[in-house]
Amino acid sequence: MDGSTSTDTNQHKMTTKMYQLIDFINPQGNIAFTDRIDKIQLNLKQVEPLKQNIQQQKLTNKNAVSCITVLGRWIVIYQSNLTNDNDTIMHFIDFRIDIAPIANDNIFSEKTIQGIRTIQSEYDKVYNDKLDTVELTFAEPLEKVLKPNLFICDNNDFVLLKAKELGALPIIETLKVGDRVKVAFVDEKVIIDDKTITNVYALIHFGGHSEERKNENGFAYIKILDLLNNLQNIDDFQKAVEGAGGKFDRAFFIDKFTVDRLN
Repeated sequence: MDGSTSTDTNQHKMTTKMYQLIDFINPQGNIAFTDRIDKIQLNLKQVEPLKQNIQQQKLTNKNAVSCITVLGRWIVIYQSNLTNDNDTIMHFIDFRIDIAPIANDNIFSEKTIQGIRTIQSEYDKVYNDKLDTVELTFAEPLEKVLKPNLFICDNNDFVLLKAKELGALPIIETLKVGDRVKVAFVDEKVIIDDKTITNVYALIHFGGHSEERKNENGFAYIKILDLLNNLQNIDDFQKAVEGAGGKFDRAFFIDKFTVDRLN
């Protein structure tokens, strides 16, 4: 993509962990991207200098925009053709990798490759572990990251849509009078990077605390992404379910979601 390239090597000030949403990451965990507009928009909301840079370039460029910045250990490249959203993409490249193979793939223009190399050279002089404050995640835009691969969503419409997709809506949508909370555990198989993984959800329906509330205080879910590779998240998953007022039978959960069953 031949567009104007702006290079910003100033590290953004962040005191807490930032999560940027992606659709793909390579097996080495050092190259990733997203081309989903909803994820890109949410990512940009967290990085105001990059968002402003893009807006400024759109005022002066008619064909394409390419912006580069640094977030944590990641070099972030935003590209758009300005005509439609089909070619808009955010790349994430660990600044410590050898850029030569990427340069040979002709994914980026020579100007962008030079910008990446300049950042690598300058950033390597000042980088330390304290700057490693940005992680990439497969979370959906309406999901909040509790920790890597452990998410929560409290948007009623999205939770009910997910429950319907999982075939669990009839189980979770109604409560008996007097019920404070109802929890249903459901798994789903999805394909990420040509690999089938199993996600596990705790679908939660919160009951009312008075006649006026009519037993309706909303819905939420807690989700472990790729359970088999994230079994360490079960403890926090349990705490989150119990913190929401639900019961968690660990023996039942382990039996229901054993490796043999999930495979």
